[in-house]
Amino acid sequence: MDLIKEIGHFKTTYKVSFADCFVLATTRLNNSAIVTSDHHEFDEIERKGDLNFEWLR
Repeated sequence: MDLIKEIGHFKTTYKVSFADCFVLATTRLNNSAIVTSDHHEFDEIERKGDLNFEWLR
């Protein structure tokens, strides 16, 4: 149920795909980092400081 709530939070807060919301929610719940090169989708979320990102470029 926690995962579903987190997915809903990201889907209603940011303009990202459902798949990206799943990744964000899983990352938050596991206190891990997202490894990505997709600045377009995730820059705004990184600026909020809620999640850790490792950028490939």
